[in-house]
Amino acid sequence: IPSEYVHVKITSIVPTTFARVLGRNQVTNIVEAVAKASPPKFDTWFDGKALVSTMMGCKGGAPNNNNPFTVGGNGTTIVNNSGIFVNSSCSVAFVDNGTSNLVTTDEGVCVVGGIAAGVDGVSPAPVGGCGTQVDINKYDVPNLESSCPDAGSITGPSGNYDAWPGYFDKTGSKTFPDVSPSGVLKLHKGIYCLYNGISLNAGWEITTDLNGNGVHDSDSEGVIFYIAGGDVTLNGGATITVNAISSSDYPAGVRNNLIIVPMSNPANLTITGSSGSNFTGTILAPAAHCTLDGSGNTISLDTQFICYDTTITGAGYLDITYNQANNSVAIEKPNIEITK
Repeated sequence: IPSEYVHVKITSIVPTTFARVLGRNQVTNIVEAVAKASPPKFDTWFDGKALVSTMMGCKGGAPNNNNPFTVGGNGTTIVNNSGIFVNSSCSVAFVDNGTSNLVTTDEGVCVVGGIAAGVDGVSPAPVGGCGTQVDINKYDVPNLESSCPDAGSITGPSGNYDAWPGYFDKTGSKTFPDVSPSGVLKLHKGIYCLYNGISLNAGWEITTDLNGNGVHDSDSEGVIFYIAGGDVTLNGGATITVNAISSSDYPAGVRNNLIIVPMSNPANLTITGSSGSNFTGTILAPAAHCTLDGSGNTISLDTQFICYDTTITGAGYLDITYNQANNSVAIEKPNIEITK
């Protein structure tokens, strides 16, 4: 029998009751089963689609009640080296509410369910009834709370800060970074467990480029934001240049994740355009309601964006590039299946 299969055969002697009058004091009972054990598998998330909505049904529920994937506004969205995957089987899973918006992808838009009328601004045109629906629960979404045993901190003179990894405000209500006035915030390498989310507004310059050389130095730079609670609000006016941890001293399923929002946190995640901002690494938020808002500026995302539902809006320019080398791998959970 192949090594991934387990064959179990059980033989038992069962005393009889009524059959004894026929001279049968016992019977022999034999049962057997064959199970297939599948070890964890490493793969790309959703076949490497750059924008993914994981919702399987039709609406996101309260408070947003969003469609699985909505394009609005009148901006331009370009997806390089990849495409869009809409996991919903709903009859209207992909909606284009924009008046003069443009969405172009190198690999197209694959929608498991149906497409609303009027998607003239999407090129190539989205394809309904495409692909196979995926249950996000087949994957192991990393839980990183144990990676933050100590409190993180923000130090430095006013307006020029250094942030150090750890957990932030586990029992309070303060949103990261919660220092004033706004200014430059250098993020030192590590995992930041945020229990009340993150909010960055105009006036902030946040970076993982500690030495200012304009290059991601994987041995000494990179972060993961683990959003254990609260929302993610990255507003226009803040200049954000951040790279995910990519060094091999972190496990394969952890590195190259820039933001992880666990399944237990149905957060609102909003990124609003700001010229000069760059994001590198996977944004893994499979239970979150996500909005990409160009708002007259450019968002450059070298990322894979995985959310429960997704809305693209604003009048700006979204430049999304998918490069698997800069994104995390998916780990399919081990599985045991009875085959006989």
